[in-house]
Amino acid sequence: MDPERAFLASLEWLRAHYGNYRFFAERGVVWTLQENLCPRLAEERALHLVFNDFPMLKGSGRSLSADLAVVDANGIVALAAEFKYEPDHGRGGVRGEIWPTKLDPSVVFWGPQGVQKDVQRSP
Repeated sequence: MDPERAFLASLEWLRAHYGNYRFFAERGVVWTLQENLCPRLAEERALHLVFNDFPMLKGSGRSLSADLAVVDANGIVALAAEFKYEPDHGRGGVRGEIWPTKLDPSVVFWGPQGVQKDVQRSP
């Protein structure tokens, strides 16, 4: 299975099983998807490895990394993905399970300071 098909199959699996999990942060979503994707590539004896926070651009800092990358045996990125996750605001508040600063301000939006910024920095 090529990396794109394996990734899309894992995304579909996550969509179908999302309600079985209680995510607290973006990394939980990425980790869960990575846990499903790795065996898919291994089953097909694909020569790919899956990494999180993979450095895509020279420099320091996580902002230059992809949340998830599938890399071939030559170190070439076959697929890179960036995720945006924000817990349900109903889970926050003083007595909630999500720290209030994780919900305010909202971090998932489509404008130039949100998802559009990530899209613009992708090659």
